Amino acid sequence: MNAREIEKCIDAFGTDIYRFCLKLCADKADAEDLYQQTFLKALETEWILDWESNPKALFFSLAHNLWKSDRRKQARRSTIAGRYRPICRCNKSFRTAGIRAE
Repeated sequence: MNAREIEKCIDAFGTDIYRFCLKLCADKADAEDLYQQTFLKALETEWILDWESNPKALFFSLAHNLWKSDRRKQARRSTIAGRYRPICRCNKSFRTAGIRAE
C-alpha cells in the first residue's frame, strides 16, 4: 500500500478502527499506539487493496492480530520476570556493613 491509499482508508473508516482499538485496549494511550501500528503495518506491507472486497475487515483483523501479539509478548515478559529473582537481596545491615562512623 502507498501513503495515498492509507490516507483514503483513514478517511473512510479510521474512526471505526480507532474505536475498535480503544475497545480492545481499554486505555486511550495504548489504543492510539495500536491504531498507529495498524496503519503503519499496512503501509509497510506490499498489499494491493481491493476496494470491491471489504478493506475495513482487513484493518480490523490487522489491529486484532497486532493486539494479540502484544498481549502474548506481555505475558511472556511477566512469566519470565516472575521466574527470576534478584541475585542479591540487600538488607540494611549488608548495605551499611562497610561504613564506619568515626
